[in-house]
Amino acid sequence: AGGSAHKVHLGCPPSLKEVNNIIPSSSFWLDRIASSTQSVPDSSTANDAVNQSYQKQTMFAMARLLFDSLHLFYEDCKLCRNSRGKSWTILLGEFLHTLCHKVFSTGCMEDFVDHYNRDGVVGTGVLDSSIATPIVVVPRIRISSYDRPPNLFAWVDATVRGDEDFKYPPYSRIDDSTDRFFSSVALTPPASCTLCRLLSILYARDTATGREKTKEYVVGASLDRQTIDRKLVLTMISQGISDPLVLRNELPTGVALPFMEALRRCRTNPPPPCDCSKKNGDVYFSSNAYELIGRSDLARMQLQRDAASNVKRNSSGKKGVEEMAVGLARTTRTQTGATFDPDHDGLSTLALSTSMLYPHDTRIHEVGRLLRSSRPSYLRVPRAVEVSDHDYERLKQEKLRLLCRRKLALPVGRGMATFCTMESSAGPMQRTSAVPAEPIQVPKLAMAGRVPPTNATLAFDVSECPSDMTVWPDFHNGVAAGLRLPKAGDMGSGQITRTWIVYNRPPPSASPTPPPGTHGNNHPPVKDHSHAGLLFALGLQGHLSSLSMTDVYDYLTQGTVTTSVGVLLGMSACKKGTCDQSVSKMLCLHIPSLLPPSFATMEVAPPARTAAVSGIGLLYMGSGHRLMTEFLLGEIGRRPRSDGIAIGRESYALSCGLALGLVNLSKGGDSESGGGNVGLSDLRLEERLHRYVVGGPEDPETKSKREAADRAAAGIGAGGAAGPSPDQEKCSCIYEGENINTDVTAPGATLCLGLMYLKTRNKSVSSRLALPDTHFLLDCVRPDLLLLRVVARSMILWDDIEPTSLWIEDQIPVIIRRSFDRMVKKAENTAGFAGLASFAALHMQTSQDH
Repeated sequence: AGGSAHKVHLGCPPSLKEVNNIIPSSSFWLDRIASSTQSVPDSSTANDAVNQSYQKQTMFAMARLLFDSLHLFYEDCKLCRNSRGKSWTILLGEFLHTLCHKVFSTGCMEDFVDHYNRDGVVGTGVLDSSIATPIVVVPRIRISSYDRPPNLFAWVDATVRGDEDFKYPPYSRIDDSTDRFFSSVALTPPASCTLCRLLSILYARDTATGREKTKEYVVGASLDRQTIDRKLVLTMISQGISDPLVLRNELPTGVALPFMEALRRCRTNPPPPCDCSKKNGDVYFSSNAYELIGRSDLARMQLQRDAASNVKRNSSGKKGVEEMAVGLARTTRTQTGATFDPDHDGLSTLALSTSMLYPHDTRIHEVGRLLRSSRPSYLRVPRAVEVSDHDYERLKQEKLRLLCRRKLALPVGRGMATFCTMESSAGPMQRTSAVPAEPIQVPKLAMAGRVPPTNATLAFDVSECPSDMTVWPDFHNGVAAGLRLPKAGDMGSGQITRTWIVYNRPPPSASPTPPPGTHGNNHPPVKDHSHAGLLFALGLQGHLSSLSMTDVYDYLTQGTVTTSVGVLLGMSACKKGTCDQSVSKMLCLHIPSLLPPSFATMEVAPPARTAAVSGIGLLYMGSGHRLMTEFLLGEIGRRPRSDGIAIGRESYALSCGLALGLVNLSKGGDSESGGGNVGLSDLRLEERLHRYVVGGPEDPETKSKREAADRAAAGIGAGGAAGPSPDQEKCSCIYEGENINTDVTAPGATLCLGLMYLKTRNKSVSSRLALPDTHFLLDCVRPDLLLLRVVARSMILWDDIEPTSLWIEDQIPVIIRRSFDRMVKKAENTAGFAGLASFAALHMQTSQDH
């Protein structure tokens, strides 16, 4: 139960199995001690009487030692309850309470019985009946060497308040020159011993005045406070505490708070790094001490100074250089979070931060296990006897392909789970500054499996997969890593600087020699798709505005398609609702429809074109801009004029619809006041969007404008030098008739109506989005479009949404509900179909329960 306190980690208690073995063995020895105290027959000789008396004294001393050790270990379990669990305290407390209350039942141990009753460990029923029921009752014996029960928390309270008259052995008997605290012959447990030593240093008192040094309002009070804090840090290092999370997670909040405050003061005013050969008392801080207070920058400087001193002491200097390299590598790993987050995904840090608030709730740990994508998946494939080795390897690859496809979707969920959870570069102690100092590390997507029972790693064969299989998953992985950063301005955090963003930019890919005929400085573009996602995340968090337009130009010209998408969306999200002209020009350059006819044939990647249109919606959000409104309305039903525009047409039309809804967000007006934006009434937005939803012939006015634009483009192209010929402007893969293609236009137009009339309760528009009421009309609408209609209609009638099953059933068309009721009745009347009858009975029972 006890031991030396030198270099003891608070988070390394004995196992629960060892604690379970303590109680039966302790009960056995205490029963032997109790039996030895009973009356013994008269001895025939004097030597036998002396031997029996000596045996009694020895057994009494052993009993006191054993009981005191168990009680001190019980107090130690209350201190480290977060790691050891409440069950440890209950198990020991009920055993000791039973021992005092039943075995020693004459009133000698009433103070201990009252102590356990106040702790609330009585009546839990966790002990075995054979242990809880005593065999022998011992009269008039106090089995403890203390006058009153040792109470660790009471001693901590008295130490903090400065009550000199309040003495609690063994915690009050402290000697800085030794490594042990003695209570008679019982040793104090290690965690309690460490806490006593730290509190005695933190609340040191002047022997002359008896007052606390930290509360003396004199000129040298700040110097005393600084000296005590630095001595406390050095003592923590000597006790094996090198991680502030140990204090925050292991100790109760009230006990850990003074230590955390002392570390904060040391972080604000640390001692300067110095050579290890020039130590000056307690002012010398090692690299571990700097890491403990959250000053990784000073830790690196101290390692450099220590390595330089080793170089001077060694004639060759080789050993010092090696130690410096090893030390710098260790410091880099600590700065980047390898100590707290080995996977660099933020899930381990999230689990650690919530373990203190919810020690018995494992849902966060389960979420981290499900969303972690940097570790190989567990691959278990049963093998039949007749399966050959070649077929078995093929089965494992097929199963691994399914697991890898599922893993590629994990970054989206991880981004939501770790949103704004990254701690500052100063360490987990400092949360006021969110500006990091080191490059952010993006977790890898482990495309491999772990095969039991040897746990051998099986790599995924990507030869049969598309070449761009991991392009957009890597992009989303970078977005998830960037969303861990706090938003600009939240909780006093500053904005990330341009230097840090450029510092995170990956270096150019190393090519051995440039091809003949090319300049040596023309490096190929860096295909780091995760960095493109990081740029998008920085824009969402409001940090991308620190980049200049020249930096944006470099990204757009030298990066990949994903980099262009990240920059366009990031800059638009960072400038949302501002109508910034510089960002608007950048977006318009990537939309061929907004360029002059002579530049209309400029090749723009379909993802970049779609991202630019989405950026228009974010940039002009809520502005009701007429030019952008008219442009986006025409782009939803735009017909392909070339093969390049036909690629990604569905996503482009959907983005145009969402952008149009964002530009006119809640500008539609309600049914009572009529139209919202008077300046857009001539565009007939509601009518044209409804035509895009239900289909039919194209609007005559829209058709005439489109034909005029086509003739103008064809006329410029016929000139020869200004553009291609009209024959090259025709799409060879898609031909559409006179009617609108609702498979392309309906999703964007439906969501656009929902955004335009958001929370307006406009009955006329919501009725147009109602679901069809006949089977024939339902067959003419795709199921996903029905879903979008329900979502858009609910956005308009936002205040009418109710969290009840009745509201959900009202969204189902009447014809569908009637058909379902007839099916249920038919199932009830059909005796031959047992499965349908059981289903009907289950449905009726569920309806009655509701």
